[in-house]
Amino acid sequence: MKFLPVWIVLLCLVFEPASGAEACQSSLSPASVNLGSATRADLLQRTALDGRGPGFGLRSVHLRVRCPDVRLMRWAFAAPPADPQRFRWAAGTLQLRIVAVRLDGAAVHWRLDTGQPVEGDFLRPGIHVVPWQADAGARGSLLEVEMELDARVDDASSRPVDPERFEGQGAFTVD
Repeated sequence: MKFLPVWIVLLCLVFEPASGAEACQSSLSPASVNLGSATRADLLQRTALDGRGPGFGLRSVHLRVRCPDVRLMRWAFAAPPADPQRFRWAAGTLQLRIVAVRLDGAAVHWRLDTGQPVEGDFLRPGIHVVPWQADAGARGSLLEVEMELDARVDDASSRPVDPERFEGQGAFTVD
């Protein structure tokens, strides 16, 4: 009887708290995203469902920044770039898609700090985003951002010899 080994990949993406804005308090929920474990077969099955490569499915992340005064909150995600569209983490790439932005409790749009639309609503390496309302950057003291995180696994990382833990780190910054 032959036994086929089952390889388990444990992935945990850790986010550092938002920083950079003077006297602003920030939180990220959850502070770390545990993607769990999966076999290569599990990853490949997920590939077949969406056609974008082996991954762990979408996870929700919520950023909240409270400042003592009203200001334009320029924010970004800082992590090593994988390419112009995605960020790198130990086992592959990840993308963050903006789902919703609220400023002082009111839903607002979002744009690049240059005023251009955020292509596909994806955060990309090197870009900064601002809340947008009535054709201009919107000012406020409470920023709430809902995002979806999509972690993808490179082919080589999906074939570990032994169970392996992969981690990636990034930080949200607020000016």
